[in-house]
Amino acid sequence: MLALQGGDGAAVRAADLRVVVPTRTEAAAEPRGVVLEGAVGERLTVVQAPGSLGAEAAVELRAGGVLRRSDVGAGATPDTSAVWIQGPATALEDSVVSGGSAAVHVTALGPTLIARMRVEATGVSEAAVRCDGCNGLDVVSSELRLGGAARGLESRGEPYRPAMVDASHLTVVGRGSDATVGVAAVTPQAPYTTASVHVDNSILHRVARALVATAAAGGPGASVTAVRSNYDPAATSRPAPQSCTNRCGRRSTPASSTRPTTTCGWRTTRS
Repeated sequence: MLALQGGDGAAVRAADLRVVVPTRTEAAAEPRGVVLEGAVGERLTVVQAPGSLGAEAAVELRAGGVLRRSDVGAGATPDTSAVWIQGPATALEDSVVSGGSAAVHVTALGPTLIARMRVEATGVSEAAVRCDGCNGLDVVSSELRLGGAARGLESRGEPYRPAMVDASHLTVVGRGSDATVGVAAVTPQAPYTTASVHVDNSILHRVARALVATAAAGGPGASVTAVRSNYDPAATSRPAPQSCTNRCGRRSTPASSTRPTTTCGWRTTRS
C-alpha cells in the first residue's frame, strides 16, 4: 500500500507510479492501494491484483487528499469502490475511474470536488458516483458511463446526515438498458434526513429514467432539480403525459422522471 500524509504546509506528492492493490488474503481484511491525506497523487495507475476478491477501496482520499491525471480500476466485487472520498477539502480531477459497486463513493462532510472525470459503472456497479450523507459535493465537467442497472449520480441521505450534491456540465450515458438511471436522490432513512441533487447544463442520454426521487413515507423527502439540461427523448417513463417550463422559459415535453407521486421532466420532488 502507498500511504502519504502531509501537514504543516509540507508538500507531499507521489507521481508516475503503478500500484497493485493486494487481495484481502494477502494483507488486511480491507486493503487499500493508495491512501492520500493532505497529499497529492498524480499520474498513478492503480489496479487490482489478478484474482483478487477486491479491496473496500483501491484509492482512499482523506482530508486534503488530491488525485489527478490517474487511472484507477476496482474489481467486480460488491461493496467496494475504486475511489472512496471520506475527508473534506478533497479533489478528484482529470482521471479515469472504473469498477466496484460504487466507482466513486463519497462520504465526506465538507467541500469535495470531482472535475473533468470519466467514471465507468458496469458489471456489479450500483452507481458511478454515490454520495452517502455527504454535503458540499460538486461534480463538474465529467462523463459518467453506465451499464447494467447502474445509476449515474446518486445522492443518498443518511440518518441525521442530509446529502447535497451540485452538478454542472455533466454527461451521463447509458446503453439503452431498461434499468439505468441518470440522476437520483434517495432517503431510505426518512424522516431523519433529506437528499437533493441540482443539475445544470447537463446531458442524460440513453438511460431508462433520467430523474428519480425516492423517499420513505413521513420524511421531508428527496428532490432532483435539472436546469438548462437535455434528456434523451426516447428515455421516457412517467405516469402520464405532461409538460412544464424550464428556467429558460421554454415549454418542453418532459423527459423521463420517476417518483412516487408527481413527476416533471425538469423538477422532481417528493412532497
